[in-house]
Amino acid sequence: WAQTSKMPLYNKEGQITGTFGVSRDITKRKLAEEALKNSLQLMETILESIHNGILVVNHEGKVIKTNARFVQMWNISDEIMDSGDDKVLINHILGQLVDPDEFIAKISKLYEDMEAESKDLIYFNDGRVFERISKPMALIDELKGRVWSFLDITERIKSEQLLLRKNEKI
Repeated sequence: WAQTSKMPLYNKEGQITGTFGVSRDITKRKLAEEALKNSLQLMETILESIHNGILVVNHEGKVIKTNARFVQMWNISDEIMDSGDDKVLINHILGQLVDPDEFIAKISKLYEDMEAESKDLIYFNDGRVFERISKPMALIDELKGRVWSFLDITERIKSEQLLLRKNEKI
């Protein structure tokens, strides 16, 4: 790969008498760009292949990244996602929850302590149960935001409850 620049050379009368050119070998840069592109595609493929819903938010409350599973799990419209604002997402989500105040309190607590990690359960009005994990997001050893991971564990909880009821009858 090479990058070439040319410019005309003029004489005293302003006539073009030749050209001046410079070429630079940019092979290393092109190979690095290709490696970066492949790495990003791999990360995107991994993010979209996992069963968890993923939400990444910076400290200013801007949504940095989600995967399709997150959008599907929380029934989020394109309009809400396009806002890029976690407050808009939270307002949409609250109506779905059994205890929206607890949900908000947990988020607030984690946003106050940038280094905190958490794992808890979220109960929905429709009977669904999500496991929520939150960890700080660090880039180049500096905390930049928070990664939220959500896993729908509704069927597991229902199976556990059914098993407990059966054991109580014995």
